[in-house]
Amino acid sequence: GKASTALEINTRAGQATVVGMRGMQQQGFAPTGDTLTAVHLDGVFLSNFWGMNGMMFDLERVEVMAGPQGTLYGRNSAAGAVNLITTRPGDHLAAHASLEYGSFNTFRADGGISVPLTDTLAVRVAGTRYTRDALYSDGEAAIDQWAGRLSVNWEATPADTLYLTYDHINTGGTSESGGLYAVEPDGVEQMSPSHGT
Repeated sequence: GKASTALEINTRAGQATVVGMRGMQQQGFAPTGDTLTAVHLDGVFLSNFWGMNGMMFDLERVEVMAGPQGTLYGRNSAAGAVNLITTRPGDHLAAHASLEYGSFNTFRADGGISVPLTDTLAVRVAGTRYTRDALYSDGEAAIDQWAGRLSVNWEATPADTLYLTYDHINTGGTSESGGLYAVEPDGVEQMSPSHGT
């Protein structure tokens, strides 16, 4: 495959995900805010990127379309569109797993298994777990996240296929503090850290 130099995906303390394309990024995360890059998971539009990095596992492919895509993907695609295509259950038994360990007790595990139940019905179970100790002495930027996906593929007839998925994401930990600053009468600034879960 070909890598796209136009796409940038960043995470903030494992919770918020910033998707940018062609130099344009969403800066705020208000529930009513519009995104600049339309992101779809198996054809379903993701209106908010909170926890999106928890869905980035067991992917078959990622499709990137740079440039305005309003004709096909609507108003939230001024920068472009991204399609995340998950791995579908297949007609044979297949499994994969990976483990990572790093500094700050960073631990990541991913895995998935496809099981054909009949000639026309198959299921897939996949999941991921990601934890990391705090990066700062005040407990900021710790990550505790897990996600799971159950998918069923049923070929009812040669021309009709029913594909169902259920995704669940649980994101915890602490966010990196934006901090609130106040100027006291003596001119000393004090920071009041803001914690998030």
